[in-house]
Formats: sequence, structure tokens, C-alpha cells
Amino acid sequence: MSIKILFSVFLIFGHIVNAYSQRDGYLFDNQSDNVEISTLTPTKVNVVCSNENIYKIRIVPDEGIGKVHMRIIAPRANIVLYDNAKDGYKLQKILNMQNSLVIMLELSIVETEDDLENDDFISQGWAAMLIQSKLK
Repeated sequence: MSIKILFSVFLIFGHIVNAYSQRDGYLFDNQSDNVEISTLTPTKVNVVCSNENIYKIRIVPDEGIGKVHMRIIAPRANIVLYDNAKDGYKLQKILNMQNSLVIMLELSIVETEDDLENDDFISQGWAAMLIQSKLK
């Protein structure tokens, strides 16, 4: 009896999560992850992108972390595809890939001169890297 109830709860939970993630047509990829970020060294994560999909990349930092610098790079060509410093440090970007390729997400916490004098400034923490995709 308890196995049936447990199975039913998992089944219902699975449907709720699936419905929530599909509300805008995007599905979570297995490439989503939690990564450690800091002001010292950028964290670099490779992501495989297909030209058959549109990708939504969102960064959700720990509470208290200020600005997060995100760059999306094509490492083989050494080309910066997106730099959120030029876009008000937005933490979301939609990519419509022309070709299938590996991109590199480079993340770091932004530190200003004012932050050096702030005792509450967080120079190291974690961020969720949420990658969703949908077919074109």
C-alpha cells in the first residue's frame, strides 16, 4: 500500500515539474549545474549546443552575491559571443545557434572599489547555471 502511495507522489511530482518547465516551450537540459564562483578566477564550464535548438541560459547566484559577470565564448575560435557587462549584467541570455558547437560559459563575481570597503561584500559563493532548450 505505501509503495503505491509513494509511486503516486513521484508520478504527480514528475508531471508538475514537467508542466512547469514546459510553460514557455523550454525544457531543462542535463547540462544544468551548480558552480562555485569568485572574484579571483573565472569559473569556466563547457556546454554542447546543437543548431537544432534555441537555448536559454540563466545564472542564479547565491543570495547576497552582487553582480555576476557572464561571458559566452566560442573557445575553438576564441570569439566572445556575449558579454553581460555590456548588457547591464543581465543573468539570462537566449542563444539561437547557427552551427552546432561547444561554447564556454565564463562566470565571476564583479568586484568594484566600493566593494573593497564593504564588510558585507561576498567575494566567493555558488551559482545555479540553468540551461534550457527547445526545438527551433
